[in-house]
Amino acid sequence: MVVLAAFTFMALHLWERLTDAAQAQRWFWRWYGKGVATPVALWIILGVGAIPGLPGLIPRFPPGLGPKLSAVAGAGIIIIVSFWTGLTVAWLVYTVTRQIPEENLPRVRGLWLLWSFVLLPLAVWMGFGLGLAGAGFGLTLWLLPIAHGLVPLRTVPKKTPGYAAAIAKMKFGKWDEAEWEIIRQLEACEDDFQGWLMLAELYACHFDDLGGATRIVHDLGEQPNITPSDLAVALHKLADWQLQFADDPDAARRALREISVRYPGTLLDHMARQRMDRLPVSTEALRESRKPRLIALPRHAAAKEAASPAVPAVMEGDASAAAQACVKTLERDPNDVPARERFARLQAEQLNRPRLGIDQLELLMAMPECAPAKQAEWLLLMAQWQLRYLQDLPAGRGTLQRVLQEFRETGAAFEAQRRLCLLDVEERFRKSRAVVEVEPAPA
Repeated sequence: MVVLAAFTFMALHLWERLTDAAQAQRWFWRWYGKGVATPVALWIILGVGAIPGLPGLIPRFPPGLGPKLSAVAGAGIIIIVSFWTGLTVAWLVYTVTRQIPEENLPRVRGLWLLWSFVLLPLAVWMGFGLGLAGAGFGLTLWLLPIAHGLVPLRTVPKKTPGYAAAIAKMKFGKWDEAEWEIIRQLEACEDDFQGWLMLAELYACHFDDLGGATRIVHDLGEQPNITPSDLAVALHKLADWQLQFADDPDAARRALREISVRYPGTLLDHMARQRMDRLPVSTEALRESRKPRLIALPRHAAAKEAASPAVPAVMEGDASAAAQACVKTLERDPNDVPARERFARLQAEQLNRPRLGIDQLELLMAMPECAPAKQAEWLLLMAQWQLRYLQDLPAGRGTLQRVLQEFRETGAAFEAQRRLCLLDVEERFRKSRAVVEVEPAPA
């Protein structure tokens, strides 16, 4: 039974690999019933003499020789199964060899010569040396590796076109040569989606032949092996070209609607409908959408303070008197924000005491319930004093970076970024000027 199961599995495996029919297994079991099940059943029936009037083919042994009886019956079954397997493999090899493409016929001949040289003498010896018991084994042994070798030779490997040369020519503006290179590659592989799409893009974008590009995309839709995703990509490209080169939203909408018609209810249909909803309603609306719009960038109030001080320039005595007035006000109410801010400005901008002014700004920022906008304004003012009066570039940069980190997406952050960029430009200018001054004068 083990030998029967092994030969059956081997034949079924080869049958499935070498046949493409959808009903391959049903045909196999039908052939198995005719070639194995029926002969084995007849052998057992005739062997034991189950038919009245016909003597049994298997000699009757004494009662103690039951194992010999089983061995004789098993030998007959093995001969039947081995012959059936050998004939099945021979038929498969013959049938598949006739279907091999001409490009692979030299490899088929080499396969036959190799395994015939190696295994045919052994198969002949088994047939003549072992008689009927070895003929089926010999035939199977000879043809089995040939059958396995025919599996990859049934089809010719599909040639993959290469468009590197065409892309290189397109980069150098050689559009005509790129077109011929793409066509040459498509002649070897007529159903290559990438090549046809490249050719359509070449016509639409560089030859001003939108009609030719449209025909290519529609022809792609008629190819039997085109996948839904590839066709959707091509139709979306066509819609792009209709908008970009023809200013025709209606034509773009028709290209996208074709996706919905072909693949209704799918994700491709959903994406196409979403894009159709976003298309302009007319050519005039499309052209209007392309006009540039001016965007007013936010400008913080402290940007103006860099050009003109908030506190008018006064005599030193008057500035001192104003500062004393602020001190008296703060003694009565330490949380008077306008008085402390004026006091800070007087110290930094009029009395040449920027560090004291910065300290006052720090006190302002530490006050409870301080508005974030005022905090950002005071940080910008602090950075301005550090850079202008203290000449402390690292401290000024650190304060501006603090504004960027704590007040993102605000006008103060925009102003801080602008000042940092200016500082970078000034630093590069100073370095380049220093290099020029160090270079020795020509003799």
